[in-house]
Amino acid sequence: MLGSKLYHLRRNKDFSQEYMAEKLGVTQSTYSRWEAGEVLPKLDVLKRMAEVLEISEQQLLSPEAFFLTQHDNTGSGYIVNNHVPGEVVQKFMDQMEERFKQYDERFKGLETLCNRLTDIIEKHLQSR
Repeated sequence: MLGSKLYHLRRNKDFSQEYMAEKLGVTQSTYSRWEAGEVLPKLDVLKRMAEVLEISEQQLLSPEAFFLTQHDNTGSGYIVNNHVPGEVVQKFMDQMEERFKQYDERFKGLETLCNRLTDIIEKHLQSR
């Protein structure tokens, strides 16, 4: 989980692994192993990571889902909002899937109606 967060946060900041490694005082291969989830960094390094990525330590270490959203008009990149529990995200996704099913059914009904109207018009034009 931490490795995936590091990867996405770094990419959204447009930082390279080399840049992160330099800021944290480690080699690029060490940083790469953190992102891959092969090893975990020490607590003091996690604190520096959070500073470099401009998020709180809690946000970095939280097992909760997080969202990257574009920052408003400051041009500073992205901010992390991870105060939304995973079950809330899942409920939202389920609701959206249900809405898409409803829309799909409506469009199929409209398509059927359009086909019927086309048939009626064609029959009318042929009978002239």
